[in-house]
Amino acid sequence: MVKELFLNAKIVVNVLRPEDQRDPLGVAEARQILASAYEILNNHLSNRAGWQVKVSRSPTAPRLRRFSMPGGASFRLTQTFLTAYFGRLTASVLYSRPLYDIQGNSMITGHAFIATSLDGFIARSDGDIQWLLSRDDPSEDHGYNSFIRDIDGIVMGRGSYEKVRTFDEWPYTKPVLVLSKQLAASPVPSNLHSRLRFSNLSPRAAMDRMERDGWRRVYVDGGQIILSFLREGLIDDMVITRIPVLIGAGRPLFGPLSEDISLTHLATKAYPSGLVQSHYRVKR
Repeated sequence: MVKELFLNAKIVVNVLRPEDQRDPLGVAEARQILASAYEILNNHLSNRAGWQVKVSRSPTAPRLRRFSMPGGASFRLTQTFLTAYFGRLTASVLYSRPLYDIQGNSMITGHAFIATSLDGFIARSDGDIQWLLSRDDPSEDHGYNSFIRDIDGIVMGRGSYEKVRTFDEWPYTKPVLVLSKQLAASPVPSNLHSRLRFSNLSPRAAMDRMERDGWRRVYVDGGQIILSFLREGLIDDMVITRIPVLIGAGRPLFGPLSEDISLTHLATKAYPSGLVQSHYRVKR
């Protein structure tokens, strides 16, 4: 019964839809189920001194999270539901502590923010992105600064790293993890020693490592890395900006998948320069 309440609470996504797209009965039902689920979780946590809860990935269902509570209770829940619950919990007087303190380790999520040509390429075959840089309008705010402000760190592949190294200055103030078998044994440049790491970890192992390091929101950058994280169910949402240019060939943003990945469209904005930016949530 309890597990059914948690699993059925996924219909609360209906509450997040625009008013004119909501199903009133579904919204009311979702609120009732969610309130019941909150009450059950709160009952587990109430009157326990020094309680801790833990969130980890479910080994049998990678897109769910295993929520372990005091007394041995354990449930498999969606990321969306847990985020809503912890937002409510940490806002309360009784449990007004940061999310990462409550859990003991943070609930890590992956996020993509990337631009493509209209025909779906993120760079030319040789890695050149001048076609992108030449069309950047500094008078327009495309949301990158707001996005990066809430990011704890960045993970990228060798291709993205080598392109960034050609810039006049290192562009990141957040820590960067580069996933590359070729670079894993290479020394980190001395001027970036405290801000950069190389690793040959798999996407899932990398997320586990970043989670242990206290990261909560990870900027996943680069076509191959985004695709590999998507395949593992490690991307929560994507902001994709389409540049009004056709380059004909190059490095594509996406590639082969073992199964379809459904997305929920959250918003699209067109800019005077011709850029069109869309925000998608990955369905779990």
